[in-house]
Amino acid sequence: MRRFAALLVAFFLAAQVAGSQEAGFSWSLYNIKVNWFVVPTGPILKFGYGPWQLLPGLRTDLESELGFGYENFRVYRDDVTGNPQPFGATEMPRTNKPDLQWELGFRQGLIPLEESRDLLSVWGSLNLRAEVNLGTSVASIFPDRNSAGMGSLAGGLLLDNTTKTDHKVRDGIQVIAEGEWGPSFLSLQATDFWRLKAEVTEFVPLFDLEGESNLLSAYLVLRANTKYIQGSQVPIFMLEETDVRAYPLRLDTRLRAYATAELRVNLPSLLGKADLLPTMFVFSDNGYYSGYNDMSSTSVWKSGTQDSSGPLASVGGGLSLDVLGLASVVVSAGLPLLDNDSLGLPISNNKAFWWTIELGLHLSV
Repeated sequence: MRRFAALLVAFFLAAQVAGSQEAGFSWSLYNIKVNWFVVPTGPILKFGYGPWQLLPGLRTDLESELGFGYENFRVYRDDVTGNPQPFGATEMPRTNKPDLQWELGFRQGLIPLEESRDLLSVWGSLNLRAEVNLGTSVASIFPDRNSAGMGSLAGGLLLDNTTKTDHKVRDGIQVIAEGEWGPSFLSLQATDFWRLKAEVTEFVPLFDLEGESNLLSAYLVLRANTKYIQGSQVPIFMLEETDVRAYPLRLDTRLRAYATAELRVNLPSLLGKADLLPTMFVFSDNGYYSGYNDMSSTSVWKSGTQDSSGPLASVGGGLSLDVLGLASVVVSAGLPLLDNDSLGLPISNNKAFWWTIELGLHLSV
């Protein structure tokens, strides 16, 4: 970690000498940590310093993200077997943790466009995370169930030519390829993992009625991704749920694939051009999952060498409200279409509707 930090310092000192642009400091309140759906408990801040020109005509930036706060949430795995548990289970183990996340890295533009660094860029970062359990410690199959301290190295490539009109109709394509490695020697609990992700998103404008304010506009969101995570002991926070919406299980398996088609219709703006903008959306999700990490060999979700796996499909929709481009509220509902996995175990609650409320805040200063 010390060597990596020293390399970053040397890298940016060289960039500052080589650059002809005047570097500047920036920061933004990227999001907030929220507990009990609506109670803010801490900020997620983003910092930047740049641009430099380490390579002639190409933009280089130092980037950092800092998040801290208090989270009270449920772990949707059994503490003894690691078996997945459904959302809403009444006896799910709960964790109470102040936590801190810090990322320090860089982004290097690969196309000589002054204001479009992210059209094609590569990035790398050192990530640190610490959690302290304020509740009663429990015995668990997960060594980081109570408190945790760990680090990882990450990097990737981003292609992004997306644009947004005054009526918030999006157009363009975004491609992301990234990887992360969190070895046991960077963890106080000997957690160990590596992960890969590839994702493509395309925005297709459909129509936009003329007017100073948004009257009615629509676009499609087409997205597909593949994620893979492996390790002798994957941290709890890396057990990410499937992107296929409406399933009551997280299905946080090693392999997860996902494809969606979503229609978004921007309704008449309630303020300004699109300053208070309600949006209606419908979606059709499809995917696949296979093989759980961190699970007892005697689990019913395993059968010899075979792990729980199978296709996923759901349909649904919802409403969102964008406030001044700074905050958003999204209410979604959906219906899972497939009931059982490859072992015959149930992965849905008899096709019961799923719903969720999401809050977000994006404020640049």
